[in-house]
Amino acid sequence: MKDADRFRRAVARSAMALAGLSLAGLSLAGLSLAGLSLAACAPEPAMPKRVLTAEQAAAFAALKDATDPALADRIAEQALSALVRSNSATVNVLMDRAAIAEAHGNPTLARRLLDEAIALEPGFAEAYGRRAGIAFSQNDFASALADLQAAAAREPRHFSALAGLGAVYEALNRPVEALAAYRQALAIYPMFEQARQGAARTARRVEGVET
Repeated sequence: MKDADRFRRAVARSAMALAGLSLAGLSLAGLSLAGLSLAACAPEPAMPKRVLTAEQAAAFAALKDATDPALADRIAEQALSALVRSNSATVNVLMDRAAIAEAHGNPTLARRLLDEAIALEPGFAEAYGRRAGIAFSQNDFASALADLQAAAAREPRHFSALAGLGAVYEALNRPVEALAAYRQALAIYPMFEQARQGAARTARRVEGVET
């Protein structure tokens, strides 16, 4: 299903920034988002952004200015790598164990480990994004959407979470919200092909124009 693929690609990018870990194998076949209630999924208030090192901040600045797609993609991985590891060794262990559990076909354990990581570090956006991928694969769409919104609120530079939000909103036939999310991702990573395609699709629906 196209919408599931868009979501999978967005979530996979952040996991790919972790050595040896990938969410690209999520099984989303047969996904149906019909009837999803968004009543409990209102966006959370923005929280303080994670403080980056000078090198990490430079990667985000270079990402915004990059015009060559291949170079931009390499910079994107570098920039995202600044966001996918916690400053807490304990949280990183939980994240790694969650990835192992998921890879061995135990998403319930993986989700529980991510719950523990979030309890220890509620401001860590990547944990929410990873948990969103698991929830989505389990057809728990309300939780997936809420977690992506939480990830974006905690780390507004997380362009993969923003693109994931765009894909979910688009699947839910909410093109206005989808377009806003895609454009937020593009403001950070202008060469993000998935977000560019999503923005073009939804702009045609919302504004009747090409982007």
